[in-house]
Amino acid sequence: MRGIQIFADELADAIAQKLRDRQPEKRLFTVKESAQYLGCSPDQIEEWTKTGRLRAVKLDRRARYDRHDLDRLVDMSKVS
Repeated sequence: MRGIQIFADELADAIAQKLRDRQPEKRLFTVKESAQYLGCSPDQIEEWTKTGRLRAVKLDRRARYDRHDLDRLVDMSKVS
């Protein structure tokens, strides 16, 4: 019984450490990162932005793309 408790404590410690080490999920991507995320070219990201299909977030005069908008673009592009 003591061995099970030691194992449980070690497992709990390992899980707690992994949770502490975890990075927050990235939300805003550059043009290049957005293209990599979607598997297309940076030019395609810029084209979708120009046509209004994808909205950019302007921070420090640079375009960033919200991961949620990228995911929404994928969902809207699905063929039934």
